[in-house]
Amino acid sequence: MDRLALIAGNVFLGLAALLYFVPYQMVLAEEPRQDGGLLWGHVFLQLPLFVLFGFAYSAVVWRGGLDAWGWPRVGQYSFVWGACLTLVAASFCSAVFRSEPVQHVPWVVRPLLGWAAYVVPLLLLAVAALWLNAVVPAQWLRTAFAVAGGLGLALGAALLGEGFVAMGQGEAQRIAERQAYDDRRDQMILAEVEAADPVAGFGSLLPHTSKWENEQIRGTALRKVRSVPDLPALLQQHLRNMYYADALTFLRDNDVPGSAALAEAVRDALELAGRNLRGRVEESRDLWRDDLESDAAKVREVAAKFGGYGVDLRAVVNDYEGLLVRARQMAR
Repeated sequence: MDRLALIAGNVFLGLAALLYFVPYQMVLAEEPRQDGGLLWGHVFLQLPLFVLFGFAYSAVVWRGGLDAWGWPRVGQYSFVWGACLTLVAASFCSAVFRSEPVQHVPWVVRPLLGWAAYVVPLLLLAVAALWLNAVVPAQWLRTAFAVAGGLGLALGAALLGEGFVAMGQGEAQRIAERQAYDDRRDQMILAEVEAADPVAGFGSLLPHTSKWENEQIRGTALRKVRSVPDLPALLQQHLRNMYYADALTFLRDNDVPGSAALAEAVRDALELAGRNLRGRVEESRDLWRDDLESDAAKVREVAAKFGGYGVDLRAVVNDYEGLLVRARQMAR
């Protein structure tokens, strides 16, 4: 079996050398491009190199090359494969980032730029060939591979750590940007709500009375809406026009004196909601799952709130639920 391992190991090394000295050098010699071609070229070359090196060093392990360490064989195989993986990854990063602006290159990779892409695979080839064929004392080669493998594993751990740190920083930056966007949005909406006329701009105020709205915006919008002299009449009007969905939002989240007088207008608004959903289903447009569920929840809550005022809302809600079943099947 030692003889077979020797032959197999040399075959793997021969294939790795062929890859390194011909297509690999051609890819390294190409000018950087912005189409991703070089990146994929290195991927398709470095992956086979990693596998070939892994099998070559596995042949070394099979022939007892690491037995002097006293490790179990599974630990020896794990070490050589892990070392090959991280060293080939160092070579890959050196090649891929060599033409990038230095500020875009991970700190761990910067010392390796350029040279490691050439040296690391050649070092792996040389050490494996000398070790496998017992050309020089095995102790020297074990030491060389241990140092290189240890550095490779340390590099892999450092690169992984830097990646996690970068991910955390990126997430913190996204949160900060989102918060800044929300703050700008709230300032803009608050200015619009403060400038709106309670009667002429009644419809534009209604969506901002939602329980999910910013507290300051909602408070300002509610004060203006409730300052309207004949609020029930204006609500009935908006429950029957293009603002029906916003009027339903207001009624869902807020109490209104004289709610019983609004029951028929609520039924009309729910019919408009059903008619709108029917049109979207028939035309297969704007069928987003989250929006469908949010609208359906609002229909149910308003119907439950106004269903006890002598107006039968169940038929309207049942029709809506039937349409909702079809809409869910088409939703994205």
